[in-house]
Amino acid sequence: MPSPQQTPGFSEQRQANWIAKQSEVTERTVVQRRGQSFFREMILSNYRSRCALTGIDDTRLLTANHIVGWQEDDAQRFYPENGICLNALHDRAFDRHLISFDDDYRMIMADDLPAESKRKLAVGASERLQLPERFLPDPAYLQHHRQRMAERQSMPPLD
Repeated sequence: MPSPQQTPGFSEQRQANWIAKQSEVTERTVVQRRGQSFFREMILSNYRSRCALTGIDDTRLLTANHIVGWQEDDAQRFYPENGICLNALHDRAFDRHLISFDDDYRMIMADDLPAESKRKLAVGASERLQLPERFLPDPAYLQHHRQRMAERQSMPPLD
């Protein structure tokens, strides 16, 4: 029977190494993107602090997504038309190009998503994005995002 400090099925040597390192101190530098908080405030305000897909209104669960990624085009970073307010789950899927939106603002799911994941992503989601009164997502940015999703799907998986 394993001791209380050992996890069954986990390499005992690996666990011993991990326990030994717990007293080590690591120094880290945090990089914060300038203007990120401004972009978040702008996008959440534009979407009335609601997820455009589910209507969730708890700001702790909302993110300001860039349609064209922050690192892809610095000229587009702060355009409100380059942002969508999404909840944390759909934000993650959008950032990883697992979902996107068509020209009618309907959610598109990647072909390589398992059926169960597709089903769960659809739970509570509206058929179309709930659009703000101003600064609609730019169709050209959405087209770019869909292209990135298609490119991701055509790449061989990482081993």
